[in-house]
Amino acid sequence: MVVRKTFQWCLLILISLVITGGSYGYYLWMRSDEMLKAGVMEKIVNHIPGLMLDIDRAQFDYRRRVRIEGCRVNVATHSDTIIDLPEVVVTLNQEKLARHQIIDVQKVVLNRPQLVLVRMADGTWNWEGLPEPVKNDNPLPELVIERGSLSLKFERGDQGVPTSMTFQNLDLRLIPSGTSRYEIEGHTSIPQAGKLEISGYWDLNSKLGSITGTWSQLEFGPNLVQMATGISPELITQLKTAMPSLRLKPDPSTGLYDLGVSAQMDIQFSLARSRQDQPPQFQVLTHLREGKLKHPVLPFPLRNIAGKVLVNNQRVLVQNLQAFNGDTSFELTGYHRFAEDTSVDAPLKYKSSFSFQSRKLPIDQRLRSRLSGGLARTYDTLRPSGNVDLEVNFNHPGTGKWQIQNLKVSTNDAEVIPVHFPYRVSHIKGYMKQTQGDTLILEFDGTAGQRHVEAKGHVRHPGPASEIEILVQTEQVPIDATLRAASPEVVRKVLDEVDLQGTADATLRLTRAPLL
Repeated sequence: MVVRKTFQWCLLILISLVITGGSYGYYLWMRSDEMLKAGVMEKIVNHIPGLMLDIDRAQFDYRRRVRIEGCRVNVATHSDTIIDLPEVVVTLNQEKLARHQIIDVQKVVLNRPQLVLVRMADGTWNWEGLPEPVKNDNPLPELVIERGSLSLKFERGDQGVPTSMTFQNLDLRLIPSGTSRYEIEGHTSIPQAGKLEISGYWDLNSKLGSITGTWSQLEFGPNLVQMATGISPELITQLKTAMPSLRLKPDPSTGLYDLGVSAQMDIQFSLARSRQDQPPQFQVLTHLREGKLKHPVLPFPLRNIAGKVLVNNQRVLVQNLQAFNGDTSFELTGYHRFAEDTSVDAPLKYKSSFSFQSRKLPIDQRLRSRLSGGLARTYDTLRPSGNVDLEVNFNHPGTGKWQIQNLKVSTNDAEVIPVHFPYRVSHIKGYMKQTQGDTLILEFDGTAGQRHVEAKGHVRHPGPASEIEILVQTEQVPIDATLRAASPEVVRKVLDEVDLQGTADATLRLTRAPLL
């Protein structure tokens, strides 16, 4: 809304600068610079009553173009100049001027224009102080902006230093394609934030149009976070409330918030409004590459983050978002819907649905330090090591809790040393997968005492009230010092008393009745 209204105001002011009407025609052509300046000022004030305008000089050059120098627009609500036009070059229809003494503006070139938009501490903008213009039916000229700049300033009152960002080297071309419509082409660069290119059209009367563009070489990191939090100070508070696990704290030396994220981004975007009774439709497609993520909530840093994130009026879509740490890989795909997506034939079952995969996830103390509750107790009981592959779906129907579905954990070479029976089981292979509802099926095999051992069973309703039934079987296990050392004291005492030797077949059934 701010950019659209400001853009409209800029066009109205620029057009008013050069459309001085046929009545001034040849008369102004032959008079002095001061008379030309006075005529331009009068016409602009008549077209936009109450406009605070100042012009240093207006003259005709040797090519019979009008040059307006030092044009400034101010508002009563803020001390900063909102529009500064060092030089405006106006090309006229020479034939109409010579034959009929009519000034017909064909082209306007703005050299080094500066637009300064300020959001004050009370939430209002400086452009809101601009007066309303009087409508007219004059034809639109071609507008060209060369080496322009757009500065955005966000004041915070006595609470902090204002945040500023500037779009530099702005080149923009607006070509009339009707009585009130402009075709738009432009590009600019933003310090530490890449390059921006746009194209599209805008109708001044209907306020309908479409803009598409690309934002390339954008660096996501502390500088961008500083910019975002300066623009919207409430952003950090919202992030802390929504995700308390982020543990956001400012850097003691700089005072800046660091999310621990850095990445290169290329963005494709579009914004369109085709009907006045409908809100604008937007779409932003972000290509992430060379990303890094390091944060205390993670067991280890992630590198080489890459993927796509699509955001529009209906949903957020994550496409093949990948990250790595050595041989360990992660992948996330899914969506969250803001509203019903009209681009699909049938209604989607879930409001949010994400699929997560991990390959060669190390089971070590780094992971243990991030576990809590039942998972931490299970880890401490089994004392596992090695790595696992993980697949799981997270779905949310729109109300209630998240649903965990299609969970599968598998391994090709893991090891456990149970704390209550510290007999090493190595070279473990197998899987645990979710079947119906919240039932987990287990099937593993490995080596214990150089003998094959296998475990099969299920766990229903995982948690404090779970039902467990697991059958562990092995054959020809040697009754030796290793087995004696791992056995509970009572069992070890019996083995020592009877001096049992040789090998043994063992079957162990682990059961637990569900707690009602």
